[in-house]
Amino acid sequence: MVMWKYLKYLPVIVVLLAFTYSNNQTIRNLIKWNEKTPLEWEDFKGIPPKGAVEAAITSYSILLDSAKVKNDSVVALVLCIMNRNNSWVKGEKNEYVLNHEQGHFNIAEIYARKLRQMILKYKFDKKNISKELNTLRNKMMDECDSYQDQYDMETNHSKNKDKQREWDRKIAMELKQMEAYKTERLKFTLR
Repeated sequence: MVMWKYLKYLPVIVVLLAFTYSNNQTIRNLIKWNEKTPLEWEDFKGIPPKGAVEAAITSYSILLDSAKVKNDSVVALVLCIMNRNNSWVKGEKNEYVLNHEQGHFNIAEIYARKLRQMILKYKFDKKNISKELNTLRNKMMDECDSYQDQYDMETNHSKNKDKQREWDRKIAMELKQMEAYKTERLKFTLR
């Protein structure tokens, strides 16, 4: 009987173990965002598609998993990840372009933090929590993608050095402003 009590934690445990211990090829090719571990060119394992005009691409996503713990208590895990196999570079590998790609990954982390904030403030319907969580995640991914496009447009894919410096400061400031939501594991009570 006690064992069944803990099965509700299984989805969160599986995701955590996968990122920590798995030898699975797919999982090993995912990098979790970490402020102390910036991207390196070795993280870009993908092959550029024919006709690609970009110098590099960072393939990012925001992963979300949740499990109802007990009564009205829920645990959610929100991770910002980079897929190494879908991220690529062509041509010269310089620190300037790598910094621009780090900006893309940092923007994805900003939106992971915004999702965490939104989850903690949201009033979930007990019957539709999974659907509502996915709706929130999709909304944040759409907003993140639009912001990424704005970043590329304004910096001209890092070619406008003044704008790139401006965006570097802006991204750093936004990460700091959302620091209260950097914890990946959330626990909240349904209302």
